[in-house]
Amino acid sequence: MVTILLPSVLSKVTGEKKVVLKAKTLGEALDMLVEVYGAPLKEKMFEDSGHLNRFLNFYLEGRAIPPIEFAKTPLKEDDEVAVLVVIGGG
Repeated sequence: MVTILLPSVLSKVTGEKKVVLKAKTLGEALDMLVEVYGAPLKEKMFEDSGHLNRFLNFYLEGRAIPPIEFAKTPLKEDDEVAVLVVIGGG
């Protein structure tokens, strides 16, 4: 099983700060999350274009996953994925 750690902006939708699921890739894990939690989560995680929200960063076992690699990044038993919100300003 893989553990996904969610920031407050997403945990408000899921009601959970941590979700455990079985997935072979990071892309599959996200698809499963959207399937379980529906459109409200999808709206927070993805832009209208279908691309991942640019203000969310994903870390697999502490290693940043570039958006281009995200969908195919393999997951193994007991992996932990942290989703963090990028804070910007000017």
